[in-house]
Amino acid sequence: MNSLGEPIPHSDHAVSVSLPKWMDVIGYEEKEDRVISQLQLGYPRFVIHPLVQKLFDYCYSQHKTLRESDGNEAYFVFPSKSAAERAKQFVLDNLGKADIFEVQKGLNLFIVITSKDNVHLLKAYWQHSGEIISSRKAEYCLKVLENKIQKVNKLSTSSKEKIKTKISNLTGEDTKNIRLFPSGMAAIFFIHSILQKRNSSKNKLKTVQFGFPYMDTLKIQEKFSGGVHFFHKGDEEDLKALEFLLQEEKIAGLFTEFPTNPLLRSVDLEKLVQLSKQYNFPIVVDDTIATFANANLVEHIDILVTSLTKFFSGVGNTIAGSLVLSGQSQFYDELFNLIASEYEDLLWFEDADVLLTNCQDFEERMKIINKNAETLCDFLTHQDSIERIHYPKFVDVDNYKKFSNKINSGYGGLFSIEFKNPEVSAPLFYDNLEVSKGPSLGTSYTLACPYTLLAHYQELEFVEQCGVSKSLVRVSVGTEEINKLIEVFSDSLNKLKALKFNTN
Repeated sequence: MNSLGEPIPHSDHAVSVSLPKWMDVIGYEEKEDRVISQLQLGYPRFVIHPLVQKLFDYCYSQHKTLRESDGNEAYFVFPSKSAAERAKQFVLDNLGKADIFEVQKGLNLFIVITSKDNVHLLKAYWQHSGEIISSRKAEYCLKVLENKIQKVNKLSTSSKEKIKTKISNLTGEDTKNIRLFPSGMAAIFFIHSILQKRNSSKNKLKTVQFGFPYMDTLKIQEKFSGGVHFFHKGDEEDLKALEFLLQEEKIAGLFTEFPTNPLLRSVDLEKLVQLSKQYNFPIVVDDTIATFANANLVEHIDILVTSLTKFFSGVGNTIAGSLVLSGQSQFYDELFNLIASEYEDLLWFEDADVLLTNCQDFEERMKIINKNAETLCDFLTHQDSIERIHYPKFVDVDNYKKFSNKINSGYGGLFSIEFKNPEVSAPLFYDNLEVSKGPSLGTSYTLACPYTLLAHYQELEFVEQCGVSKSLVRVSVGTEEINKLIEVFSDSLNKLKALKFNTN
């Protein structure tokens, strides 16, 4: 088990960080120095990588010499002029002020400067939009800016084309309909803006979020453009409420996950597709949890978005995302033209190189992960200390199976645990669980976290009302030997039994 603050994996470009104890997670959220001072890295949309921060500071120092500063400035650097302009507009929309400066021609770096009082707005844009500068790009740009290397005039795109070809083979969709992004959230942010642009109405239309999603997917819809109608249960009752809404109001589009994170619900996509055709709105599905290996989705919906950082990569040392436009979408021509006119390739080529290497064993790795997760969940569901296992096999299984008809498909590698006596049991179980523990998912090694605390610490009451326990433990299963995994989980559960025995 990693020590507090160590990168997961042990890489200069790791996307997770070790938070081995329950109180470490709380300390992280409370910004306790005991925890924050130990963090070497973190998830790149939330924790600014040291190389990225060094690039920020270098760019600001260069421009500070060219203009007057009152010492009350904050700054972020973005990977294109258009991304910087969107970040600036987000600050302006929230009543702040901001300026943009190009760092150096040819590097595609643009610094956005605002007041320290508004730095939270730049942080929010970086986090929600996913239009980030990766640690590898920061490393390269610093070397160019410091005259340590010559700028490469033409960056290689061969890895990107090979990644798109692999996704094409997995989804059955033409490569011309596949786009890559610097993060999965950037793909969601992009298609959200596209759905707004196709709206000819003077008033911005709202989107619909169907089912409780990953945090930032909802935040994008809340904070950018028209707003959102949120149907958190994603069940039959919500389907009826959605249909009633659609009879009264036009929407820009509908977002959902398959299955959802962290409750692993599989919404009734068949019914949603029927409503889409009847009321003329596009459906965007995030299949990060099901993965390309387990679900056939793109032929049924309009847009498929995926965090390639997760299972597709499997290592946790690079960040990327994808968008697949269905060639069978009723909105195909319109969406294709809008995407082509608005798309900007911001995925750094070195990240694509690493991703291409990582994804070579994707299908075989997912077979092992599927089998491991199912066997482990079958074991855990019979344990006395556990109240509920959230896993596609155990909830909405018919909805899931309708779209999981691939050979060797399974239920995916993610599940969540709710415990009896959760406020005592969940922390004790987590503290004694001998696996890697930190944010993110989809790695070839098992990775656990107190998901609700990490993702929703500032809104725990709200998410509890949505049916997400604040004591929920989320587990992403890896490729370890299954008997060893069961032994590790058994050891932690035995600690709960010992506690119950000692307190009786």
